[in-house]
Amino acid sequence: MITSTTTHERIVGNLNDPLSAGAKMVLKDRGGLFLCFAGNAKIRIDGVELDLSANNLCVYFPMSHLDVLYRSDDLDGIVMTTDMDSVQPLVSRVMHIDSLMEVRQHPVAQLTDQQVQHLRQFIDLYIELTEMERLYADAGHERLWQLTNMQAEHIRECLLLQIIVVFSHGLSGPKNAVNRKDELVGRFLTDLQKYYRTEHEVSFYSERQCLTMRYFSYVVRGRTGRTPSQWIANALLADAKRLLTETEKTVKEVSEILHFPNQSYFGKWLKERTGVGPLEFKKTVKMTES
Repeated sequence: MITSTTTHERIVGNLNDPLSAGAKMVLKDRGGLFLCFAGNAKIRIDGVELDLSANNLCVYFPMSHLDVLYRSDDLDGIVMTTDMDSVQPLVSRVMHIDSLMEVRQHPVAQLTDQQVQHLRQFIDLYIELTEMERLYADAGHERLWQLTNMQAEHIRECLLLQIIVVFSHGLSGPKNAVNRKDELVGRFLTDLQKYYRTEHEVSFYSERQCLTMRYFSYVVRGRTGRTPSQWIANALLADAKRLLTETEKTVKEVSEILHFPNQSYFGKWLKERTGVGPLEFKKTVKMTES
């Protein structure tokens, strides 16, 4: 049986939730949204501080580093996360990679009351359908589960399209139809979410698309402003920082998880990008938080 790849959670008051003050996370292969109904919060995504308040929609992407700096006691909203594999095909069909990068750099939109109402209708219906899915699955009603699952997936696509409409109003300039280069980059970012821990070479990703490494790198850099090597390094760095500072794993264990040749190589690699080695990085973060 197929299960839903999307999760949701209502954020109200001081509940223990994904937006609890002081929370830190690396989003890995999942993206999502936070729709704020009331209250306010301050978060940091990949080093950029963002203020959230009523009628704000914030979207976040895989491999982002999210810190919750502050949240008011009356914060009210909903968080939804999803496996990007399930939404990438639709995004690739209707949105340019350069537009997607623009949204990633400016992930908060101010919504009108009508836009909030439309999103809430889609979200409420999606939640209702996923709850029905669970009930049918528990009761063994396979056919009803299948039909409800199809409804839920269509509503999720409508929700995603509505979010794209919201952000499209703020994007710069008209865009031509989505082309093959955008699809190439979309497939690369999807592959990167799956394989960055084990596959550090650009050649792996270019070969998966049956392209020369030179042409593959040219397209990725041209469409995103970053080389494939930079994308791979950024994904590894975000994960390394999280593992070093938010888990009890040793430097050797982190090195092995991220498939570096050895601990020494990992230490030199990290120092080149942060200015300090793994142990010094741990101490610096602890001193900053104390």
